[in-house]
Order: sequence, then C-alpha cells, then structure tokens
Amino acid sequence: MTIKSHKGFDIKWNVERSSYADKQKALVNQRAGSMVWSPDGVWLTYSATGAVSRYTASTPWDVSTLGTYEIGTGSTMAGLFVSVDGLQGFTINNTDTFALVEEFVFSIPHDVTSNTYVGAHDLSSITVLDKVHSISFSPDGLQYFMSGTRKGGSIGTIESFTLSSPYDLSTAVADNKTFAYAGDTFFTASAMYIRFNGTKMYVGGDDVNGGVVDQYEFGTAWDVETLTFISSYKFTELTDDTTDIQAITFNPIGTVMYVFANSFTTEATRQYDIS
Repeated sequence: MTIKSHKGFDIKWNVERSSYADKQKALVNQRAGSMVWSPDGVWLTYSATGAVSRYTASTPWDVSTLGTYEIGTGSTMAGLFVSVDGLQGFTINNTDTFALVEEFVFSIPHDVTSNTYVGAHDLSSITVLDKVHSISFSPDGLQYFMSGTRKGGSIGTIESFTLSSPYDLSTAVADNKTFAYAGDTFFTASAMYIRFNGTKMYVGGDDVNGGVVDQYEFGTAWDVETLTFISSYKFTELTDDTTDIQAITFNPIGTVMYVFANSFTTEATRQYDIS
C-alpha cells in the first residue's frame, strides 16, 4: 500500500513501490536492532538481543534461504554498522548508556565471527539524543550519524557528527545539525538506513496502525538539515497493529528492501520487491 507519491521519482529505492515477495526468515530467540548484508549478498549480519550474529544465504540476497546463525560478539546490541571494507564494526550497547558505541575489528572482511573487541566510545556528552537506536557512517568514515530520541522528550531525531580521522569516533565533533522525523507520527523510530551516496534516508518504526517506513531525500548529500519527506510504505499486510519495523536495509541497486518486523505475531526479516 502506498501512502504518498512524488512525481518523477526513480522507481528504484522508492519504498512506496514495494510489494511483499513472500520471503521471510524468523530469527532464533532474537529481535534485530539492525542488519547489514555482505557485498556479495551471502552473509546477513544482525545486531540483536543476545549478540551480533551472522546468517548465511544459500542464494545471495534471498532471505528465505538463510540458514542457521553463528554468534559473533556482544550481549544486548542495537544499531549496527560495518565499514565499506568489512574490517570494522560498530554497535550500540543498550545495556549501559544509549550513546555508548562499541567498536570491533574483523580479521576476515564482513565476518563477525572473526572479531576482536577494540573498545567503547561514550558520546553522551556531545549528543542531543537520549536513546540511540541506529547508527551510520559515510563511506569515507568522516561523517557519522545517530538516530534516536532527543534528551528530555520523545521526538525521533537524526544527528550528524564530523570525524577528523576515518571511523575514529574519538575524533567525533557534533555538527550541531539535527532533523526531526516528520513523515508519520511514530510511537517509536527504531530503524534508520542512509543510501551509500548520501542522497536518501529511510526511517522505520510504528505508528497507531502498525509498521511503517518513511523515505526522505537529502537536498545536499549527507546534510541532515536538508532532508525532505518523500513517501511512505505502511505494512498493512501485517494485520497486527503492534508491528514495529526495527531494521531496514536494501540490495545494492535499490530493487529489494529488507525489514525486520517485530510484533506479538511476527518476529522475522521480510523481503520486499521494489518495482
């Protein structure tokens, strides 16, 4: 079901053109906080209740072919980001402070089972956010983004930071730039995904009727103050109005969207074609 339209918008990456592909994978005693595909579409890595875990797809990019999971690292994790070269990983550890980012390195690219723990970065003193759900970097590792709720309130917000050294959060400085999500009135804004070229952003969560993904466009690449709401996809095929979209990702060309839907009746990664 589409909610709003935008004339002339490219079909690829356009969530309002999504349709359920009748493919899903239920997680084992886990609720995903974020998920990342390896570049070849074989490994799908989750940050979730319990740990960061990896599933292997026998058919690349097809969630219905995901096998059993392998534990990577961590305890109770939320947001997840893996660097372009697959050698660094970052998660939000929501057992301590919601702005505590934990860093790992991988000896095998994109293989979370080969991880070594580096340390934690507490950004609570430089952020306007209280609870952080999702994180992202620009491909060069010099811009960093956190999505969550503002201190002293419940407004879903994204905030940006600049790093003087790639992927080194100890060098992070707040840009004093934020954007409050305006597409739908979220009860929670749990998921955030930024396209690799910094032109589009997607936010997932739940509203009064259930799960929703909102789509935004950057007027200037990577500048959150230039974001504009474009369209939405509401998951009306999931009849449980408690559904929360807790993770979002795409295939490299924007023709398939993957979401983790969590509700009283559904805890699964679902696959949607965009056409």
